Amino acid sequence: MSIRPIDPKIIKKIREKIQFSREVERQIDNIESRVRKERQKTHHELAKEMCQQAGINLDRAIKEGLKRNKVQRRFVDREYKKIQKIVKNQLKIDIKKQIDFEKEYHENYLKDLPEKEGNPCLVFWEPDAELSPGEHITSDGPGGMVGSGCREPRLSSYESESTIELSSEYSARNHLFYPRNYVRTGEDDSHVWQRVQQDIVIGRRPLESGRGNFNVRTMQLWLRGIGYCELRSGDPPCGHGTIGPSSEARVEVDVMLTQRHDDAPDGYYYTYIYNNDYYWVRYDSYSGEARIDPYIGSVDPAIIYGPDHGGHELYIYFGLTAYVGAYLEEAQAELDFSRPVSEGTNLHDIRLCGDYDS
Repeated sequence: MSIRPIDPKIIKKIREKIQFSREVERQIDNIESRVRKERQKTHHELAKEMCQQAGINLDRAIKEGLKRNKVQRRFVDREYKKIQKIVKNQLKIDIKKQIDFEKEYHENYLKDLPEKEGNPCLVFWEPDAELSPGEHITSDGPGGMVGSGCREPRLSSYESESTIELSSEYSARNHLFYPRNYVRTGEDDSHVWQRVQQDIVIGRRPLESGRGNFNVRTMQLWLRGIGYCELRSGDPPCGHGTIGPSSEARVEVDVMLTQRHDDAPDGYYYTYIYNNDYYWVRYDSYSGEARIDPYIGSVDPAIIYGPDHGGHELYIYFGLTAYVGAYLEEAQAELDFSRPVSEGTNLHDIRLCGDYDS
C-alpha cells in the first residue's frame, strides 16, 4: 500500500533537532580539545627553554624519539594486520550465518503483515517514496601542535563512507545501512572524532476508524548487523596522566514518531520515543565484531490518534549513527559496516506495541 509522502519541511525540523544535540556535544569536545592542546603546547615550549638553558641538543633528542616512534608504529601495524586477517575471516562466517537466520526468522515469524488493527503492534517498514535518505558526516578538524616549533607535527588521518539501500518490497532484508569511519591521531593532534549519521523515514497507513487512539507502550526494533571494529590505545603527552578511554567506537540510534494531524500547528505532531547514544559501544584495545542486535523494550509514552480524533498517516524517523573517537597520541578507532567487510546493518521493520483507549 502506498503511503502519502511526508512534508519535507517536517523532516528538516526533525533533522535539525537531532543535529542540535550532536552540535552541543561537538562544541564541548572542541572546548576540551583546545584546552588539552594549549596545555601540551605550554609543556613543549617549557621543555625547549629548559634544554636551551642547560645546553642540551634538543633537536637530536627529538629526531631519535621520532625514529623510535616510527619503528614502534610499524611493529604495531604489522601485528594488528595479523589479527585483522583472523578476525575478518571469522566475520565472513558469522555474517553468512546471520543472513541465513534473518531469512528463516522472516519466513517463520515476521513475513505476515497484519491487515487489521486488532494486532497489538503497529508495523512500520515502507520507506517514503519521495524522500531521499539522509547522510551527514561530521569530523573534528586537525589542530594539535602546529607551529609550536618543538618538532615537525604529524596530524591525524580520517576516512569515511556512507551508503543506504532501501527496499520497496517487504522481505528478510529491507533497509540496509553501510557506514564506515576511521580516525587515527598523530603525534601532535591528539583529540579527533568522526560521526557518520544516516537516516530514513518509513510510513504506515492511518489507524482504522472506530477504534479510538492507540497508546504506545513498547517498541520492537528489528535491527541486526555485524561489522568490524578496531581500537588502539594511545599514549598521553609527556607529563600527563590518562583519564578515561583513549579510543572509542559506538553506534547511536534515534527514533521519532510523526503523525499528520488536523489540529497540529504545522500539520504534523512529532515526538522522540527512543534515543540511545550507546546502542553498541567498545573502548580501547579491541579487534573484533561489532554486533548490532534488536531492541525490544520500553519507549517514551506516545499517543497515535485515530481518524475520529484528527489523526492520519503515521511516519517514523529512524537515525543510525556510527561514531569513532581517538583521544591520545597514536590512538586509532575504526568502525566498518561497509562492503566487502560487512553486509551492512539491516532494519527489517519497527513495531510499536500498546493498546487502544476504546
